[in-house]
This record gives sequence, structure tokens and C-alpha cells, in this order.
Amino acid sequence: MTRSLWVFLAALTLLCQSLAAQNCDERHVPDDAWVPTQISAEDARGFMPRRMLIMHAFWDHGPEALLIDEPHQVAAMFDLLARNERVGHLCGFHWAVVFEDDAHRALEHLHNNDCEIYRYNADEIKARLQKYFERVRTRPTHFLIEVELDPSADPDAMARLLERDGRHVFFLINPDVRLPRLQIRQSVKVPMPEEYTDDVEKAVANQARKKLEAVIAKLSANENAHVLEPPAQKMVQFGKTELEYEMGASVVFPLDFKESRLARYPNLAREIDDEPAFQRPASYTVTVVSPEPYSKNLGDAIKAASPLIRKVAPPEAPNIE
Repeated sequence: MTRSLWVFLAALTLLCQSLAAQNCDERHVPDDAWVPTQISAEDARGFMPRRMLIMHAFWDHGPEALLIDEPHQVAAMFDLLARNERVGHLCGFHWAVVFEDDAHRALEHLHNNDCEIYRYNADEIKARLQKYFERVRTRPTHFLIEVELDPSADPDAMARLLERDGRHVFFLINPDVRLPRLQIRQSVKVPMPEEYTDDVEKAVANQARKKLEAVIAKLSANENAHVLEPPAQKMVQFGKTELEYEMGASVVFPLDFKESRLARYPNLAREIDDEPAFQRPASYTVTVVSPEPYSKNLGDAIKAASPLIRKVAPPEAPNIE
């Protein structure tokens, strides 16, 4: 990382800490400063957490973790964080709390030690989390190991294979990233309005979304594709005479999908942001939570379980260059 970037991040963190200190009472935060936590009401709907994993994230790096499957603790922490709100910040994060259900679906909440202001039950949330974080530092129950797999490795089958000797598999990244995927962007241009208002943006965004969803529906029907990353706004461009609104999404295809089939869809971009729009991943990674820390002997034993296991290693430090 360059010195200038370190200086920028340090200054940003100090600013965030200052703002947090000034607004430490959630009653003094203006309404428009609140944003949903990472586990939104839509995410939480119908999700029944079976266990939770507390681990280091971004600024705090390390393999130590705390795995909790006691039902009351898991439910209490999930109810406090899910559907809550926080003040948006750019401080980065020190910790991750990952909830998992019996189907291996995972929902993640990220926490910063200095900058978090929660709208509801703030004191209880911070008190509970600090106890868990201290246990990770001093008495971890488990350790993280990253297992790189061949894209053809079925996630559920690999989880069953790897979950032995007290180990558990977490899909911290959607395992569908192993599938061939296509980035899609669709845009709508309209004459520049005399006044740019929320209603104007909503109307144009709705047109772009419908155009994007029509493309996704066609790929779903003809190519058995499904959405990996849901539609999201990418860019609003203001010209002299027109306004362009762009929406993007990512879809994945079956493993045997042939890129040549995309020639049937001439309106799809072949490159996006100087990268190929279509990509076929060379591997994907799952996280094994082990009661035993990584060692070469343990890594070799895990790797010997299947020829589809490419690599076994402790988690790498985040690259923030």
C-alpha cells in the first residue's frame, strides 16, 4: 500500500471516530443518516439461524474465530442485528458476525470498533459483541482455513466431505461464483428534464430496471441462467441534452455453458470496464472452521480428501493496496 493511501485511510478513520463521538447518542442522529444493517428485513425474512461465527475482518486480521451454536445466544444476536439500522460510515470494519442456517446459507454483519452507531438496542449490541470479540482474542474455539476447489466440485458434496473431526464448512462467498457468469448492463437515455427530482430518477430507473429484467428473463428461459448479483444502479450520467441511467446485474449459467451461445444476443456487451463480460472461474473457495489451527499436516490431510481440492491454507491478509 502506498504511503499516501495509508495517510488517507488513517485520516478517514480519525474523521469517522470523531463523528461517532459527536453522535454517540442515537437520539441526536438525523433521520436521513440511518441506513439498514447488512442483514436487511428482506434478507432476514424466513431465515432461521442455526449457528454463528465471529471472526476478524479487514482491519483486524487473523485465523482465530468463535463458533456458537447455542440456540438462545444465536437467536438473540440475530434479532438484535437483523432489520436494525446504523449510521453509514467509511471507516472499514474489524469484525464479522456470520449467521448460518441448516441449508448452509450465510448472512454476514460487519462491525467497526470505533464508528458504529446503532439505532435500536445499541448498548446491548455493543456489550454482547465486545464479549464475543474478547473471546476470539483470548479463547478462540475455532480457526479459519481456506479450501480452494475446482469449479466442478459440488458445494454440498464437498461440505459433507470436509465436515469431519469437528470441522464445519461456511460458504462465506456464494458458491455459485464457481459457475460461468456474465455481467450485464442496460441503460436508458431520456431528454434532460428542466429539473432533476427524485420522481424523475425513479421513473428513469424503473425503465432501466425493466429493460435489464427483460434480458435476464430471456437468458433464464433460453440458457437456464439465474441471477448471482441482483440489479443495481451503476451510473447516472448527465449530458447537455440527455440523461443516461444504467443498471447492472450478474447472472450465472450451468457449468457446461458454451460462451459461443452469447452470439445469439447481439445487444449484450462483450466487455465491461475493460474486462470480459463473460468469465469462467478457475476455482472457488470455501471456509473450513476447524477446532485445530492450520498446520501443514492438517492441510495435507484435508487436501487428500478429494482430487478436486486445489489448495488448503490459512486465510490471507486482505489486500487493500
